[in-house]
Amino acid sequence: MARRFFALLIHDRSVPFESLKTALKDLNVGISSVNSLEAAKRLGVPPGACVVVEDSERGVRAARAAGMRCVAVPCAETRHHDFTDATLVLPGLPDLLRCALFAER
Repeated sequence: MARRFFALLIHDRSVPFESLKTALKDLNVGISSVNSLEAAKRLGVPPGACVVVEDSERGVRAARAAGMRCVAVPCAETRHHDFTDATLVLPGLPDLLRCALFAER
């Protein structure tokens, strides 16, 4: 079974980490556009200001359906998935640090 992760990243760096943690706390962990939209709503952030990090084709589709950008970081079990809907595909999580989607504006 592929490892699954869901990360909702807000480009507006003024959102404190504790607020993000609280907003996501009681959401059902799973891949859905509803979860992504609810997290953004709780934080008062428009979907277009969010970037979801996913490792599966299904997760990428859910993020895009929510109107969010999505960075795909495939793992060994999902490398064969179709990530053409992703905003960006990166080879590994450390590459997020250099990702242009998170560059200072």
